Amino acid sequence: GRFSAGQSYGFMLTQVEVPQFTPTASSNSFFFEFGYNDDASGDHMVSAGSVPALPVAVVYGSSVSYSSSQVSSLNLMRFRFGLGSDVPRNGYLQVIFPTGFTFNNGQCSYEHDPESTSVALPGDTRCRAHVDEFVRADGGVRAVFSSAVGFAAGLYDITFAMENPMEPLRADQVLFMIMTMYPSEDIEIEADKVEEQVDRNEAFFGRPINSLMPRFLFMPLTDPERRAVGRNDRPHSSSSLVFIFQLATIAPPQMSRMRIEAPVGFMFNDYCN
Repeated sequence: GRFSAGQSYGFMLTQVEVPQFTPTASSNSFFFEFGYNDDASGDHMVSAGSVPALPVAVVYGSSVSYSSSQVSSLNLMRFRFGLGSDVPRNGYLQVIFPTGFTFNNGQCSYEHDPESTSVALPGDTRCRAHVDEFVRADGGVRAVFSSAVGFAAGLYDITFAMENPMEPLRADQVLFMIMTMYPSEDIEIEADKVEEQVDRNEAFFGRPINSLMPRFLFMPLTDPERRAVGRNDRPHSSSSLVFIFQLATIAPPQMSRMRIEAPVGFMFNDYCN
């Protein structure tokens, strides 16, 4: 048959696999060419059009940084993540913590950096601390955000005031999750119930929680000793720092690597001396 001008037609493509993330190596659009016959010149093309594709419905780019990784200490935990889709009115945004973390003073206390370029939470946002009974069999906590206007797609930057677990956690035990949900009476859904989630959730690991060293300090130095080792605290100077530490337990050889994190502005050599 023939196609008529001005008449609307439709078709459906089935079993189209959605990519893992919204494409960035090409434009996120579908292109349609009518009259296409693999002729690069386009001389036989009757018409062409394009339509933007919807963003892939997935939480992406999730990470967390700590102010402290010591057991039983106050920890300002900064989460950065992206939402591929808008969360509808009265929907939920959830941050799920591993077992052992608790909210400082039992309250969902959070901050958003006003100078950040990330999406700001709506003005009517409520956050409540919730004990988790599903994601981990032995329980945990989650921060549940809700808003009458929903949450816009984009990048978020949120900091929580948390208490670290009382016992050390290995790196493979520190699993976080970001989840978005449609409006529901039940906010305790399992991670594999994707039909109730706006975006596919994202799970990611944080840093381990370590036991407190009995002793970790700068070695006290006299003025002659400071000059002898090269200690210099003036701006932009090269300095030598001498530390003293003790371990609470014996460290086996495979766990004898050390990691030192300095305040912002300090710079280490490429090779430690």
